[in-house]
Amino acid sequence: MLAERFPDDEERGKIMGRTLSGVALGVAVGPIFGGVLYDHFGKTVPFLILAGVALVDGLLRLSIVSTESNLETQKLIKESAGRRSSAVFTLVRDPLISITIGACMITLFGVAIIQTILPIHMMVTMASATPLEQGLIFLPHSIALFISHNVFGVLGFRLGRWLCGMIGLCIAALYFALVRQYVYTAVAGLS
Repeated sequence: MLAERFPDDEERGKIMGRTLSGVALGVAVGPIFGGVLYDHFGKTVPFLILAGVALVDGLLRLSIVSTESNLETQKLIKESAGRRSSAVFTLVRDPLISITIGACMITLFGVAIIQTILPIHMMVTMASATPLEQGLIFLPHSIALFISHNVFGVLGFRLGRWLCGMIGLCIAALYFALVRQYVYTAVAGLS
């Protein structure tokens, strides 16, 4: 949708950076909001509110989907009817796209591990840590994510996407190297 709406490469990079900043906002607000709700209302309320937000999001997404069919869409459907492979498999066969997918998976895998292990580490080493404090621990990460999405959205066009990607992977590797001791402590505390 963004590529169709913003055909200019530089403008699309800026818009994608702003759009992905929503992820940073969710990572920042989610744990804090969940911690406050858990502290005051128990473990059910955060999930009910999340279900309501997901329902509203789904309805809003359905409202922007166009069901109208134009001549270009019909022509594209007729041309692709003879092909056997789906568009996803066609994209994955491209080595550059496969490398990009792998880099994203590695980075997100690491972040998912940290988001799982860090609260456990806090429970093991700081028994008095409240759910709110466990949520606040992700605030620096969220701020860095917000800044990096906006900065790399612009720099990706000027410096090159591959260079920005390599810089991002190096920063992520440094981050994971710095927090590895906390991960080891949390895993040792579980056993």
